[in-house]
Amino acid sequence: MKKRVRQYAQQIEQGTQDRRHVLKDFSRMLDNQIETIVLFLLEQQGLLASRIAKLGEVHNNLQQEPEINKITELREAYRTVGQDLLNLLYFVEINAIGLRKILKKFDKRFGYRFTDYYVKTRANHPYSQLQQVFKHVGLGAVVGALSRNLHELQDRQGSYLSIYDQPSLPLQFCGDKN
Repeated sequence: MKKRVRQYAQQIEQGTQDRRHVLKDFSRMLDNQIETIVLFLLEQQGLLASRIAKLGEVHNNLQQEPEINKITELREAYRTVGQDLLNLLYFVEINAIGLRKILKKFDKRFGYRFTDYYVKTRANHPYSQLQQVFKHVGLGAVVGALSRNLHELQDRQGSYLSIYDQPSLPLQFCGDKN
């Protein structure tokens, strides 16, 4: 993308390209890059979710016949999925940084405030893929499922109660003044 920004600058200097065409072409290039990132992200999220679902089946079977060594194996399998999730988050973060840097370079090279325009027009659009990259939309569900299952396994080794078996705050009934 850096090469493309350099080419745009040369084309404008030489008069072979007008600024409007450059903005349009650069926007299209960014949109395509973001789409590639998001499609990969969604594919990986699906694979992680599938792995968590399969581990959930094993987890359910263990509830009927708990075995300490199998619980330990399952916990390690969940941790492996967690490590893969961290790698995916790192991938997203690196790409988000790259997008910010190329937008900053474009603004600096051309003296535009294109970054503000691009982010505002894309972030609020109903089909925006920019939200996936900058706000990690969708990954929260994977994180939640993973942490809930790991926590449940941790509780299972010590006792057979889950955080979902007991409320964290005492229930108050209507009319209670305490």
